[in-house]
Formats: sequence, C-alpha cells, structure tokens
Amino acid sequence: MALNTTTIKRMREAGLNGARWFSNSQVRMEKPYWDANHGRFIYDRHLPSGKTVLGLNWTQGRGIFCLLAAWELCGETELLESAIHAANYIKILQIYDCPDNSRRQVAIREEVPQSWRSAPRDATEAALGLLFLYRVTGNSELLRRVVDYQQRWLVGNSRRTALHCRNTLRTWRRGLGTVVQPASNMEFFIALHFIRHRRKEREWQY
Repeated sequence: MALNTTTIKRMREAGLNGARWFSNSQVRMEKPYWDANHGRFIYDRHLPSGKTVLGLNWTQGRGIFCLLAAWELCGETELLESAIHAANYIKILQIYDCPDNSRRQVAIREEVPQSWRSAPRDATEAALGLLFLYRVTGNSELLRRVVDYQQRWLVGNSRRTALHCRNTLRTWRRGLGTVVQPASNMEFFIALHFIRHRRKEREWQY
C-alpha cells in the first residue's frame, strides 16, 4: 500500500522528534555542574516522581543510530554533536589499561567505568554505534577501537562471553558455537566488513 504525502511527512516529523529527544535529554556537563555522565542518554524516567535511570552501553549505541539517521535526513548540527558526545561516553567505557588480561582488555563495560561486567550483545551494539559514527566523521580512532574490540575481545574471547573484572568469568553455552550471539551481532560483522574492505558496490543502512 502506497503512503500518501501527508502520512510520509508525519512519519518524518515523528522520527525527527524522537531523535531530537535523545539530544534534548542527553546528560551534559556544563558549568557549574560537573558531571561524569556527560554524553549519556536516559534509559527510563518515572513520570510521576521524575526519577531517572541512565542508559547502558547499548543505549548509547542505539541513540547514535537514531541521531545519525536523523542528521542525514535534516542536517541539524545538534544531532551530530549529540552522537559524538554519546560516542565519547562509550570510549571511556572501553578498557585499555589491562594489556596482560585478554578477558578485560578492550572490552566495553556495561554501565559505567566502574562496572565489573561486559555483555557481548550489549557491547557490540555500542561498538556498532562507534562504527556508524566513523562512517560519517572519518575519525580513525573510532575505527581502531571497533577493530580492537572485534578482533581482540569479541572473537579472541569467543568462548568467554561475559566479563567479570574480579577474575571470575560467566559463560553462556547455548549451542551457539564460536561466534557470540550471532543473530544480534550479525549486522556489526557485516558493517565492519564493508567498511574495512571499502566495498562500494553495496550500500548498507542504519
């Protein structure tokens, strides 16, 4: 069924407003309020009380998807800037100070820099957000972080599917073979393949 012009316009505005919500509700560190949550999105807000729960690593990634898609549609600078702030929070979640421990090094922590775990499905969505932002900005640091995560942690620890920073490890063995949660990570591997091999003949979207 073909959509009429009015319906398409309403859908476009609804999508843009949803993306603008990510930008408008994003935590910002602005004087005189110093906040280490700078760049985080809201995961949940209880409307009667106003209490807020801040997002996880995958929330950051998913917010980046929405913001970049909206930015490409309307060109509003604020949307791209919000995506960059979100990516910067993901960057501080990624571990680079444990070079002698492959279970930790380059993993992306689940919630905050002090979190003791990293779930591969969630962390991969965060990494995909970095990858999409690299596609737009060309910032090579983002690609380096994504490749480090994919090669050295996700694949390198493919039989160790969750991180515990107290030297204990949770494993999820559900007959998935050596690829961690393949269904939810498939888009990540496909997108990374096309970017690294500079495949121009096929276009992929958010």
